[in-house]
Amino acid sequence: MIYRKLHNFPQEIIKELKDYFFNTSDQFQVKGSRNNTNSLFTEYVLKETHRKYVFENIFKCSIPLTNEYAYIQSRRFDDPSEWFHRDTFRNTALNIPIQTHPDLGAFFIAHDKTQEEWDRSKVKKLTTDCPILFDTKIMHTYMNATDQDRIMFSISFEEEISNVTVPEEWL
Repeated sequence: MIYRKLHNFPQEIIKELKDYFFNTSDQFQVKGSRNNTNSLFTEYVLKETHRKYVFENIFKCSIPLTNEYAYIQSRRFDDPSEWFHRDTFRNTALNIPIQTHPDLGAFFIAHDKTQEEWDRSKVKKLTTDCPILFDTKIMHTYMNATDQDRIMFSISFEEEISNVTVPEEWL
């Protein structure tokens, strides 16, 4: 399996993650950012003390506290080929849309692990209207064709995607 869209992911969790991002000021530390002429990409990692809060009070399920939780914020980015990449620090990710524009933004993922270069005809374009669990060792990228920042809440997993279980009712 390369990816799984979680169409029935609980809306109350998304609402609480949005409230947490926009209304709590000291929960993050900047892990890194990348800049180019068209976009600024910043990763905000939840501080250790806030992981427990998110785990116990928002998710209320068995996502280990050792996993990294981060909000990823990116400005307008029209060229998905520029950041077509594999993640080196995790095997699987669950990306939850916090602020996206499903019609003007997209997530792209290669069809298999053999693809190395960007070719629009050889990638799957997914809307970001619901959370996506995906294999980060497969080339992927995104596009944000709006002036509104794109914000995702991302949970990293060391496990391969086939070993990550999500509640059946989220599928």
